[in-house]
Amino acid sequence: MKARRVAVVAFATPGDGGGLSGQGHGGPERSARARSGHRARPGALPSSEFAELDAEAERLRTTRARTSDGRWKIGAVYDGTVPARRSDEGQWARSLALHEQWVKSSPSSPAAHIALADYWFHYAWKARGGGFANTVTEQGWKLFGERLTTAREVLEKCRAFATRDPIWYYVMLGVAKGEGWDVERYDALFEEAVTKEPDFLGHYFDKANYMLPRWTGDPKALARFVDQSVARTKDRLGYELYARIYWATLQSIGTEGLRDGEVDWPKMRQGFRDMERTFPDDWNRNAFAYYACEANDVKTAAEVIARFGEPDLGVWKTREKFEACKSGKPTFEERAGDAEPARKGDTTI
Repeated sequence: MKARRVAVVAFATPGDGGGLSGQGHGGPERSARARSGHRARPGALPSSEFAELDAEAERLRTTRARTSDGRWKIGAVYDGTVPARRSDEGQWARSLALHEQWVKSSPSSPAAHIALADYWFHYAWKARGGGFANTVTEQGWKLFGERLTTAREVLEKCRAFATRDPIWYYVMLGVAKGEGWDVERYDALFEEAVTKEPDFLGHYFDKANYMLPRWTGDPKALARFVDQSVARTKDRLGYELYARIYWATLQSIGTEGLRDGEVDWPKMRQGFRDMERTFPDDWNRNAFAYYACEANDVKTAAEVIARFGEPDLGVWKTREKFEACKSGKPTFEERAGDAEPARKGDTTI
């Protein structure tokens, strides 16, 4: 995509695995983050490059364009602009300089301000690290809080002109989780987000993540939320959102719910069928077959496998797992532990 190419050229940052166009702060969709391996370029960039990013962002938020597998293309504008977490402080400093230059060059640009806030969000997680809370140092917590505050302040300052971009809410919802907003305050932000753009998938994924046991919820509350979300979008999406939300969350909590009744597999199966009709992409078909096997629905899995070629190991993890499913002998996953509440890379926008 042109906007992603410009971002990679401009910021030249390697990826962390995941990204906004990958729908998620490790999630169900392919990583869209640039993996150029280059270092960020020092110095200034011509304002024309920022103008090109701004124009592409405006076009994508206006057209609400989607990729072949259903991701919102607007996220690609921001991909590649934040360093990988493992990057050294020098690279983070150079990236910040470019973000600040973009804001200065385009002071009324939603994309420039949102990208700067997203930078501070990820810089906060660099300080905290990805482990359990008891592994975070005192200094890590301090920097985490300070940087999240900066991200929130950037977003608040541009609220008047930037909330027409759904990524504004997407980043703010991540900040809300990181800052530990209470349920009432978080839900108010979520409702504002989906009222403004009810079909933007990332908002639903973020709240579903927020409702996992590691945050504020439990399986029954999550199930109620998923059903409510499907009701909100059913006239346009059918059961697609049911499949997409559980596609995202089951990667964090394991697939036992497909077999113990926590997840309604017939609804999820219908959701994948609705998804495939609109987005007949092999990535979606791979996921459909994978979860059919995890639900012990080998008949559906065989039917779906016949509709795609080679397995995508981004879904299956190993060739052996795919072959076991194909032969009608699925290998079930154990319930996953609750480690890092990863934003950048735990779902699809």
